[in-house]
Amino acid sequence: QRKAILAKRAEAKKKAAEEKGDEAPKEEEKPMEIDVEDLDVFGVEDVTDIGNGEPLFANFAYEDWTLMSVRYELHLLLLSFKKDLNDPDRPSFTEKDVSFYFNRYFKKTFALKTFAVSSFADFVELVKDTLSVDAESGFLKGVLAEDTPVSNFVKLAEDNRRERQRRLDAGDETAELKFPRTAPAAPPRQQPNGGS
Repeated sequence: QRKAILAKRAEAKKKAAEEKGDEAPKEEEKPMEIDVEDLDVFGVEDVTDIGNGEPLFANFAYEDWTLMSVRYELHLLLLSFKKDLNDPDRPSFTEKDVSFYFNRYFKKTFALKTFAVSSFADFVELVKDTLSVDAESGFLKGVLAEDTPVSNFVKLAEDNRRERQRRLDAGDETAELKFPRTAPAAPPRQQPNGGS
């Protein structure tokens, strides 16, 4: 698959050069050799290609995608709530209201069991780079800036995946995440026509 992507990219460069009237590149460029594990995640400009045709999210597992999604959704939820309410006395909501607003804004359920944790504090620990709880008011607070690009959520997920992998390699079995997978929703059954 990686070779196909690189071939497609080389073909696109060749076409672009021909359209400009330039000569096609004489020799094929070899992909850069990059040590992916030592790469600075936050220094990557394009998360779909770290320089060798491989996306930054190439090693994501189900848990990484789930955490990345919930980080982004909570970020959007907190920003949207603040703008919708527009009340300086109530910039956010408390943990007991997360499920309600998550359902209200995304039409999805938010359940701690999805993340294999028993308390909201444990959940916040999983996404502490995106979400915190104000100790005084109990309101949820977004950690990231309002204009944070979507690619940063991919970078955060990869950084956390690498940290967990380092801990697992060092023998820390508590670093492993195993989220229960939900079965896909069954398609709605069509009722047969009553015949006329």
